[in-house]
Amino acid sequence: MKILTMRKIMSIAALVLGLGAFTNAGAAVINGVNWANVYDPDVSGNNALPNVPPNTWTLATAGNSTATITSNYLTISDSAVTDNRSYTNASGWDMTNGMSVEARVQMVTPIGTSPIGQIRIGNASKYIYIDFDQTKISYVGLTGIQTTIASGLDLSVFATVRLTLDSSLNLNVYVNNNSAPVGTLTSAVFGSAAANNIIFGDITSTGAIAAGGTSNWDYIAYTAGVFPVPEAGSVALLSLGLLPVCFVLHRKRRSGSKG
Repeated sequence: MKILTMRKIMSIAALVLGLGAFTNAGAAVINGVNWANVYDPDVSGNNALPNVPPNTWTLATAGNSTATITSNYLTISDSAVTDNRSYTNASGWDMTNGMSVEARVQMVTPIGTSPIGQIRIGNASKYIYIDFDQTKISYVGLTGIQTTIASGLDLSVFATVRLTLDSSLNLNVYVNNNSAPVGTLTSAVFGSAAANNIIFGDITSTGAIAAGGTSNWDYIAYTAGVFPVPEAGSVALLSLGLLPVCFVLHRKRRSGSKG
């Protein structure tokens, strides 16, 4: 009897979770969500930078930073706190009915006490920066002052961060697929600006959100709609639930071959 490997079972689970996910070059299923736009150097990006086709991002700021693909992830490195490099995308970005963003990031080497990496999200009137350093996640919005969302984290190793934004601009921040958010922001803290897009990287070199150091980005993904973070092990449980289906299909194939 042929035994199904766990890898094949997980592939079936991903198929069930995300049928129709691969409708364009930038789409993929990650953590059970059908993401419409994904930058992942070793999957969707052919080990290319975000602004190199087939990727759809645009270089927003170049500064004196460098960007390389190292071990299948994007590395952005600064030599000084005044350096910066970031990428922007507006394709499919529409915060009207909410958005979800997920990134797997690692903050490697800080310069000074400034954050190392950021994600900026905005629409025609509002924006917010989500800042990362090695131990905390912060935000910068209306006041222009960096405010801590969650501390005591370890982002010196790769961590998954998900942002879920509803139509009223209530923003939840999750870390490592925990079911409870580490912080929640309301529209009152968002700044006022007109830029309907998402930006990630080392975004700026001035003011309260000065950044510097080396950050690694395994992937960044976004899609319209608000998706909760799955509880740890939920995908594995789904895979186990598919075992009887796989067994039945296997038995039917064997029965059909006996004739």
